Amino acid sequence: SGANSIKADFWNFGSGTTFTLGTPEISVLGEPTVVVKFDISHRQFSTSQDRLEVRATNDCGVTFTTVYNKTSSVTTTPAATPPLATATSGGVLPDGGFFPNQSSQWRTEQLNLTGPILSSGHVQLHFRATSNFGNNLYVDNINIDKIYPRDLTVTAITKPGVAECGSFAPVVTVLNAGLETVTAYTVTYGVDGGPVQSQTVNTAIAPGATATITLASISPAPGNHTITICTLNPVAASGTGDQNTSNDCQTKSFEMKVIVSAPLVEGFEATTFPSPGWSVINPNSNITFIR
Repeated sequence: SGANSIKADFWNFGSGTTFTLGTPEISVLGEPTVVVKFDISHRQFSTSQDRLEVRATNDCGVTFTTVYNKTSSVTTTPAATPPLATATSGGVLPDGGFFPNQSSQWRTEQLNLTGPILSSGHVQLHFRATSNFGNNLYVDNINIDKIYPRDLTVTAITKPGVAECGSFAPVVTVLNAGLETVTAYTVTYGVDGGPVQSQTVNTAIAPGATATITLASISPAPGNHTITICTLNPVAASGTGDQNTSNDCQTKSFEMKVIVSAPLVEGFEATTFPSPGWSVINPNSNITFIR
């Protein structure tokens, strides 16, 4: 995101030159898994094998474990993932080196840290780039966070829309952001803080997958409303219950339209404009109707 990133200038610095960026010490006390995400962009030059490693230490730099190790065209860790190079074309800097000028030349990498590397309760990561006198490497959007075995999140409420003209069935998208397949869960929903309805779903969602759920129809009264939809009690191999409740719910505002019978007459004589049930539609906040 944004216009900036960090760059390892492999184009101008000879083989063996290293560039290292270290994170702060990160508390991981009691966490079973920590997820590391970052974006990379790199174009291989000829047969050069520039390298990026991510090395983790849980003893303040005394020892390191390599959790990511890729060269321009070869992957060592994690296995079965693409090599470092993300582009076969791109922009050319004044000195001749590569720079990314399209979003397709970037790729998001993800590492799941678990086991002994988290045993001390804190961890630090070193991003170490090593030149083979090849082409530039760019790294951006480093994101280090906890990840849970059981974590469902509501990512979108697609219905209601901005306005509804009668009873409707709410539609919600649910993401499994956890590590385990969720085999069952509950979706709850309510309007304006009123009575909450629930629906049990027994269709499995794999880690990283989404599901679109259509709920039972509701008929709010005409006027402006908010609907809140939440996930609850995911069931997985490790047990029942969401281990990250901060992302369980979403709220959306909508309007229930008034449906009137013909004839409809409006002479614009009332002091209030627009009249009840009428609306000024002005999505670009530009000049519009006035009374």
